[in-house]
Amino acid sequence: MPAFLWKSSCGTIVMINLALLGGMKVPGVLEKIAHYEQLLNGIWSSSTKYLGAFSVKLLVERVVFDVAAEYREIELLKWDEEGISCQELAEALRDRPDFPIDDMFTQFITKYVEILAKLVGSEKAEKILEKIKGELGKGAQDHGEAPDRH
Repeated sequence: MPAFLWKSSCGTIVMINLALLGGMKVPGVLEKIAHYEQLLNGIWSSSTKYLGAFSVKLLVERVVFDVAAEYREIELLKWDEEGISCQELAEALRDRPDFPIDDMFTQFITKYVEILAKLVGSEKAEKILEKIKGELGKGAQDHGEAPDRH
């Protein structure tokens, strides 16, 4: 599972392992997309507490625009005040097991966090990521899944 890096305001390089954020293994295309949808909605939920739904919608729109330069499929994401849906993306990629799903979502999340850190500061962005880890770990446990810590 990929990881992404970002530099905090105090100069510390923060590495986030996406497997630890989600707390579960994701073997196939549909399972990976479902995993990332859960992750993106955790990010959405935490971000709206700081920025509001309208600002988060604009942020997602900007990130989709940026990522679409390399991965046009990201434009199939749908979002509104309730969160992000990957249903159309899953349908389009269902029969494309070689598509670099992890790379696309890693780029999306990395770009999102970079912009978020500029908007709210690195310290608050780190807090948001910590909340996401907690929420997603709790969600995995609520569904009888043990968080993956490797």
